[in-house]
Amino acid sequence: MERHMFGDLIHMGTSAIAVRVGAEPDIKGFTVHEQLIRKSSPFFEAALSNPATTAHPILIKLPKCSPTDFHVYVQWLYTGRVHVVLTSPITSDKDTDEYCLLIRGYLLGEYLQDTHYRDTLMDALVQLVSGPIKSFLARTEFGRIYQETKIESPLRRLLVDVAVWRHNWEYAKEQDFPKEMFWGVMTGLADRCQRPAGEAQSTSPFEVVKGTCHYHCHGDDTPCYKPKPPV
Repeated sequence: MERHMFGDLIHMGTSAIAVRVGAEPDIKGFTVHEQLIRKSSPFFEAALSNPATTAHPILIKLPKCSPTDFHVYVQWLYTGRVHVVLTSPITSDKDTDEYCLLIRGYLLGEYLQDTHYRDTLMDALVQLVSGPIKSFLARTEFGRIYQETKIESPLRRLLVDVAVWRHNWEYAKEQDFPKEMFWGVMTGLADRCQRPAGEAQSTSPFEVVKGTCHYHCHGDDTPCYKPKPPV
């Protein structure tokens, strides 16, 4: 039986809130400890600080969010685990299905402004795309990603790097890249082609920085969710 640090106990408090996620006909209700979700999500902190939400029982509605994605988020809040590995893949490529769930989860984290959740999913994405070459980008909703993230988004940066270094370009004609991504990919490809012979085929950037905070969004003022190794 694995043992854990006493100081890592989750402080949840006694107050719970109801969250209604999705739109008709796909609506699902969740019950979450208020203190736990407020601490993790500035979105919920702001929503629950609004006098309009002080009435009991508290109900927060998220009609634009996916119940499946929010379920994964709530499980992570309580366990620190990201449940995205499917026993029954949606398609013949279970890695691509996992990739799509991670992308959608990251966008939910963007909406909820949850830094640690986004960084956790980013580490899983980097690990996934660093494996055998797959056509991950073939099923990526680029328009949605660029619409729901900011220009400095680490997710945008990762997708550009994947397109430059790992993408199977047989699928390029089937895709509609946002203008910002198109120019990012073109710049990256030009930089790769200008490298010395042999280096252009060397290890991709996200493989070099795997395990680091390179694609994290926490910034310099917020500690990473991962504990630092002992010196």
